[in-house]
Formats: sequence, C-alpha cells, structure tokens
Amino acid sequence: MREFLPDYQGATIVTLFILGSGSIYGLGARANNDLWLAFLLAIVLALPMILLYARLRSILPSENLYGGLDRLYGSWIGRLVAFLYSLYAWYLACIVGKDVSIFINSVALSFTPQPVLVLFLALLSLWAAKEGLQTLGRWSALALKSVLTVIAITMMLLVTQVNLKEFLPLLYNGWKPVLLSSLELADFPFLETVVLIWGLEGLSSKKSPYKILLPGFFIGAIVLTVVSSLTMSVIGPDKYASSYFPSYLAVSRISLFRFLTRLEATVGITFVVTCFLKIAVCLVIACKGLAHALGIADYRILVTPLALGIIPGSQWLIKSQMEAYINATKVIGPYDFSMQVILPLMLWITAEFKLSVHRKKGEGAN
Repeated sequence: MREFLPDYQGATIVTLFILGSGSIYGLGARANNDLWLAFLLAIVLALPMILLYARLRSILPSENLYGGLDRLYGSWIGRLVAFLYSLYAWYLACIVGKDVSIFINSVALSFTPQPVLVLFLALLSLWAAKEGLQTLGRWSALALKSVLTVIAITMMLLVTQVNLKEFLPLLYNGWKPVLLSSLELADFPFLETVVLIWGLEGLSSKKSPYKILLPGFFIGAIVLTVVSSLTMSVIGPDKYASSYFPSYLAVSRISLFRFLTRLEATVGITFVVTCFLKIAVCLVIACKGLAHALGIADYRILVTPLALGIIPGSQWLIKSQMEAYINATKVIGPYDFSMQVILPLMLWITAEFKLSVHRKKGEGAN
C-alpha cells in the first residue's frame, strides 16, 4: 500500500526524528567548552551522507526504494537489504523506548516498572503506525510548531542564566575531543535518518528527497546545537558531562521573579513527544521492510507483533541507565557505521553504475 507524503510534512518528520532522544542527553560532552564547534563539525561530516541518502532515494522517484532495489540487484538481495534495515529500525525503536522509560522513571514515576512505561508508549506507537506515515506527517507538522515554540520560550528564559565564559578558552584541549564528539553526534542522532529514506513513497518529484531531508536535517541540527550549547553554558561543561539529563537540570534553574519556576516539565513533554514520533516512524519502516522481505502485501499486519516486541527488546538491548547513556554518547560503533555509511555507500555506487549501464544500452539501441 503506497502512502503519499508532502515534502514539508516529510521535512517536519526528519526534524522531530533528529530532536528525538537527542534533546535530553548530554551529547558531545567530550568536547568540553568547544561543544558548539563539535556540533558544527558534526553537521559538516554528516551533510555528505544526507546528500547521498537523498540521491539514493531520488534515483527511483516513481516507486518505493525496496522495489527499486529488486529491479537493480534482484529480489534476494533486495529482500536481504530490506530485512537489515527493518531490523535496524526496530532496534532504534527499542533504544528510544528504553530512553523514554528511563527518563520518566528517573524524574517522575520512580516506582513504576519500566516495561509498563514502554507498554503504554508501544501501544500509542502501534496505533500511530497503523494509521501510516501520511497521518504521522500531518501530526508532525502540527507538533513541530508546538515543540519549537516551547523550546524557543524556554531557551529565552534560560538566557539570563547563560555564562559566556564557559565557551572559553577555545580549543584548550585541542582538536581530538572535538573530532571524537563530532563523530558521536554524526552517529546519533544525525545519521540515524538513514532509516527514513526507506519509508518515503509516492514522492511528488525527483527533488522531493532533497526537499525532505535537507531542510529537516538543518533545522533539527541547528535547534539541537543551540539547545545543547545553551545548556552547557548554564550548568558548565563539568556538570554537562556528568549529568544524565543536562537540559532538564538547566531548565530547573529558571526562576523569573520567583514566580515562573519548575519548568522542567516542558523539557519532559518535548522529549516524550519527539520520541513518540521517532518510535512510530521506526515502527512503520521496520514493518514495511519486513513485509517486503517476507513478500507480504500489507505491512500493517506486522505492526502489532513488532510494536509489542519493543517491550522485551527495550529491556534486552539496554539494561541500565548507565548503559543507555554510554550507548547514546559513544563514538560511532561498527553496527551503526555499517548501516549508516558502508551499506548506503555500496548501494549508491552500484545503483549509479547499473543505471549508467542501462542508459548507455538504451542510447545504443536508439
């Protein structure tokens, strides 16, 4: 079943996908007071891959990417690639589900078992995934306005707590921590957007992947850079690195005339909303990939088992709060690197080669 997603709605999904669980963790802490520089370098490093994802998707604009892979590589290789990215999307959904349950468990419902929290999130994502990407696109277009408004107001209130001296001295520890932090940020959350190209169908034009991925990437990356940099300047690089949820800690310091206080809830709401969208989108893409791999016409048949599978998966893959933090702030790992860089690069190179051969054969026949 094909779903049509307008370009601007697709871009809002990309933005919320990037904000996701990245808005709550202390990403790029290795860079210390050069955090902003690490974010800028990560954007530069991730941009060529974002362009590659868009190019890979735009090569076959009139059909879904899985069908295009079958035509280029044969059904067996196409189904294998579909299965691999289905597994990766489900893995991301489990990780984000665990992040949300840990956050809620830590700051609010400390006596509620984490599987119960993941259960409610999985059921909500199940309903959203059943509705499909079209509904998620319309919802994200509305949600993004609210999320950006809340972030903007919160950051403006936080400006009074900013200490610009925390950004100095520049490059005191050299380039190595900045480079490691930029690789960390490129891995999570920037290049996780690779899963999104597998859900785009019924595009309006060949340029649609660029119109979806590039604006969404830049808006999400810039917002995340501003939020993280302001957070670090408020609480300092040491607390930014040692705190599990530094933005939550920073917002707790807001006190306007001793009246407007305790605004941490805004951070929590924004975090849960963006993570819900990320889980639901990952679930749709996981179901579409698995349906193609198994030769099932309607992916919605697989939504319920995969959604319920997030509950045990979130407990098996990540077992503690420390492990969740280490996973979020690690330098890019081999599994992520394979799915985000190596495999897309191989697919793109071979696709360009085979399409050029087909074009030459067509010109020769004429």
